[in-house]
Amino acid sequence: MTQLLARGGLLAATMALMTVASSPVVAQSEDELEIFRIEVIVFAHRDTEPPPPWHVNAPPPSLDNAQSLIEDGDDVVPSTRSLLLVDPFIPFQPLPDDQKTLQYAWQRLQSSDLTVPLVEAAWDQYEAPFNDGIAVRVGGGQTLARERANAMLWSSEELEVREIDGTVTFSKGRFLHINVDLVYRVPINNAGPFSRLIEFADRSIAPTPWRSYRITERRQIRTNEVMYFDHPKFGALVKVTRPAEQ
Repeated sequence: MTQLLARGGLLAATMALMTVASSPVVAQSEDELEIFRIEVIVFAHRDTEPPPPWHVNAPPPSLDNAQSLIEDGDDVVPSTRSLLLVDPFIPFQPLPDDQKTLQYAWQRLQSSDLTVPLVEAAWDQYEAPFNDGIAVRVGGGQTLARERANAMLWSSEELEVREIDGTVTFSKGRFLHINVDLVYRVPINNAGPFSRLIEFADRSIAPTPWRSYRITERRQIRTNEVMYFDHPKFGALVKVTRPAEQ
């Protein structure tokens, strides 16, 4: 009798698991998603000692499927959640200075003899599930080179190689998380910016005219907290807030 009850309990548990596994996963609508504001500042350290060899010439971050910030003139579709609002919400649109809260940090970095601020970016976006966040491209500074987008010699499309480039990814699970993956390129011998075309066939053997340093790290973050990501050659400040609370 005891064995029958045990088997019955095991069968019931198995059926329950099968029912949960077969239940459809209902995605949240925009009305149910929370809006977060992401602010990023990237800066270089002046006159720092050369980092260890394993920090030099790091591979560039992957920009596949990265979301670029919306620029003026881009065709965008406002969120269905805000179609009836006077100022419809458009995710990933760069925010004006009066909506940023890290202006004081940028000014301090500018006035310091130890740092050079290079990139400032801020945008609003919907929450994204943990481990499935949207990588937002963050870049700027000097344009170091222009590469052909493909091997077709008649193609005039070019890709800019920027001093700062990479992605910042925000996700929300039980906690909030920020994933920073940024590269800082420094011209060799301080040659400064230049423009040249690198043919596709020659890329694998052409000397790299800059040294690359990379930060790649994911951390748990709290709202209104300024998180500092450090490297011997450069650093990044990231802040996450809820616009509805401001």
